[in-house]
Amino acid sequence: GAQPTDTVRGLLKKGGVLHVATDHAGYAEWIDELVDVEPSLDYKGWPWPDCPQLVDRQVITKFEGKGLDKEHVITEYLWEKK
Repeated sequence: GAQPTDTVRGLLKKGGVLHVATDHAGYAEWIDELVDVEPSLDYKGWPWPDCPQLVDRQVITKFEGKGLDKEHVITEYLWEKK
């Protein structure tokens, strides 16, 4: 069946960045196990100082704000399309 990475692989152009953030500890642990599973994506970790996009962002999403209000840790990940 189709995997979420199939969609990402099709949408991102070479050099494109996938940025994932979560305040759910279990989800972060799951992502930690899968950071290298997609061969077309190069895992850059967090932070990635040379990231070609703004990652020191000022906009907080509604969901991120709820997590921060509950003092959840936000875990972020960055990949670059090869």
